[in-house]
Amino acid sequence: MVRRPYPVFLTAAMLCALAGCGAAPADPNAAATYPPEFPYSLTFDADGELYALSAMKGVFKRQSDGTFVQFIANDDQRISGASKIRFVSGSFFIFGNDYAVRYDSAGEFQNTVFDPNDLDRLGALWTTDFAVDSQGRVYVSLDYPAGVEDTVVYRYDADGANETAIIDYDEGSVIIGEFLAIGPDDSLYAADPFSVHKFDANGNFVAMVVEQPEHGLDRTGGLAVNSDGQVYVWNADQTADGVNRSSLMQFDAAGEYQDNALEAQAIFDAQVGGIVWDLVPDPQNRLYHIDAYGNIYRIVNGQFEMVADFPEFDTKQIAEPAEQWVE
Repeated sequence: MVRRPYPVFLTAAMLCALAGCGAAPADPNAAATYPPEFPYSLTFDADGELYALSAMKGVFKRQSDGTFVQFIANDDQRISGASKIRFVSGSFFIFGNDYAVRYDSAGEFQNTVFDPNDLDRLGALWTTDFAVDSQGRVYVSLDYPAGVEDTVVYRYDADGANETAIIDYDEGSVIIGEFLAIGPDDSLYAADPFSVHKFDANGNFVAMVVEQPEHGLDRTGGLAVNSDGQVYVWNADQTADGVNRSSLMQFDAAGEYQDNALEAQAIFDAQVGGIVWDLVPDPQNRLYHIDAYGNIYRIVNGQFEMVADFPEFDTKQIAEPAEQWVE
């Protein structure tokens, strides 16, 4: 999967539960009503249909009755360890920690965009995130060995051709692109641990949209930009004794803070954990969220609205809520 830092308030027991340690094997004859493996990412096709990506089992499409059926299988292991999916310009793009591949709208494999040989050739350790613009061009952010200062983000055509350096080390003060997102006019947003930077479609630095401490950002834990240019930043925070204090911040296209799309209290009460596996706007700019336990929510009026429950990882089974909210 694309490397993501676990916050310290996920204990070893919780991580084990997330991984399914000691769990009984699933009944192979049972009807699949949800991805049989933990879902890490989601996307929407041109018709607004929702697809969920499992790290090992492939892609599942949500049906009108709320169940999920397999859409892209991982029989050939091509997308093992996948952690992100996006549907853009008639294609599904699937990403792992060292690859990017493309499927057509019917779920048929088309081509590899980025592979481990590219990673080795560029001297990088792994990818940190991917994004796809409206033309189907793929942006890849890289992490390098300590002391190496090299291109942070490369861009590739949908067929993997035309490798282009887009963001150089320290350009616009970006030293690592932990999260990438595409905005209107194919503007590129790159987030490092403590700030969010905006670039135009040609990779020219535009502005620092969010920064610490001016905007009260503790640590970037997720990033999304909708078609209106609204920027959403998951602010990962916790108290000294490990109580989740994360919130979801919202900024307008000019980088002005608007409000918290989710207050820390709402996230605490919902017991969704302090990390977000994916944060995605749908075609109507409604924001969707995969929580630390694989559940999919729609964010409505500052609250979580359940879209798909993953009962194998029920939050109440693996993490007791704190006794009280800590100011």
